[in-house]
Amino acid sequence: MKMLPRNYRLVVLNETGQTLDLSSNSANEKITVTLRPWKIASGVLYYGDEISSAGSTNLVDGGHEVLGAIDNSVNLYMGASGVLKVETDNASAAGVVSLYIEHSTDGGNTWPSGLTDFNPELHADFVAQVQITSTLDDVEQVFEI
Repeated sequence: MKMLPRNYRLVVLNETGQTLDLSSNSANEKITVTLRPWKIASGVLYYGDEISSAGSTNLVDGGHEVLGAIDNSVNLYMGASGVLKVETDNASAAGVVSLYIEHSTDGGNTWPSGLTDFNPELHADFVAQVQITSTLDDVEQVFEI
């Protein structure tokens, strides 16, 4: 198992075949990631505060959104338990929404991918994935980092 890096960020990738309308005018479409980091301190398992992040823009098919950078340099968490949750009312959406983690090696100043060139095979590690079908509108996947 890998440990959480000093600086990391989570990225979601839409491969549902449809645009997911995550902007404020659609309360029925959401991508939410919730993390609970953990570490072992003095032989005791310790959980940190819950971290929650949500997509906020329209996410086109094949598009990605960065859900925020996390600085782990003070708390030194070793891992995290989390949930990737996707809600959609788009009956045409059928495919997957994937969650990836990117690592920064310079304190969060630069990242392997830019804002427009995210390629999970080159830039990130896979974390979790949810399958969207035309009959499902609210799915979630529990994961460990």
